Amino acid sequence: MACQLAPPPKILSKGAETFGDYYGNTMLCESRDGGRFALTHLPAQVEGGKAGGAPVLMTSGMFTGRSFWLSPKGLGIAAEALRQGFEVYILERRGLGESPKDYLQKNAPRSGLNEAILYDLPAAQGLIAQRNPQPLFLMGHSFGGVALAAALATNHMNRQGINGIVMFGSQLTVDKPFLNPPWSLLPKLFCKTLGYFPSKKLKMGPFNESPAAMEDAVNWVSAAKARGDFVFWNGFEKLTMPVLSISGLKDDVDPAEGVEFLMNKFASKDKTFSLLSTANGNLKDYDHVGMVVSKEAAQEVWPMVTEWMLSRKV
Repeated sequence: MACQLAPPPKILSKGAETFGDYYGNTMLCESRDGGRFALTHLPAQVEGGKAGGAPVLMTSGMFTGRSFWLSPKGLGIAAEALRQGFEVYILERRGLGESPKDYLQKNAPRSGLNEAILYDLPAAQGLIAQRNPQPLFLMGHSFGGVALAAALATNHMNRQGINGIVMFGSQLTVDKPFLNPPWSLLPKLFCKTLGYFPSKKLKMGPFNESPAAMEDAVNWVSAAKARGDFVFWNGFEKLTMPVLSISGLKDDVDPAEGVEFLMNKFASKDKTFSLLSTANGNLKDYDHVGMVVSKEAAQEVWPMVTEWMLSRKV
């Protein structure tokens, strides 16, 4: 049974910003549980104004925010999408980037990965559909891609309104020792001692993570890998939208085996797995971040992704 679109979030504030030659608005949104997240909107910006305008919702993985997709200087795959006529929305999970660090306050709504699935991603989809009725493309990196897929599998996001989903290095079942016992005790200890996970100090990314996000990451990987009963697998057999799953040969965070495994959980007839490597004709063997953020990715990965979306735009 198809779900209805979730109601859009309450917009608490918004402000205009520029990113190099691009402009947009950043909205502080409140979901129905009271949790707050940032959503940056960038209208399509192409020569002559002839934009198809299909919307793309992007969300990153752990420890990072919107600059992964679009830098302050206007560089990134989001800029490529804008040039190709897409309208871009970038969601930053609770506590990351422009989203307030509410998890540092007592009695604040939970700021985990589960809340992105249950509340924030569906609310963002509702807002985008209200503003642009065209079917939506989804794009996620690492845990961001997993969260998008899980939100669709659990029917919290409306599956019927999706043009396709692009996932970079998204998986749960291979390696990730830091999120499995006994090593998973370390992030729990950090969070209990500091009140957050110090990913910035550990040089894992530009932003620290909330205890709830780390707890969910540990639980997701443990369930999917150790026990094999990841609850979000239920419903993947109903996901029939086009899927582009991208991996890098030198990605030792989320290896290709796991990335392809997650893609194959989809029931889609239109599934494409791309392993970025010199053996496959690419400029280099890409790693976890470089498959999206690098000069080589700008030359060959960004155009490949936007061409894939353009060919599947309804």
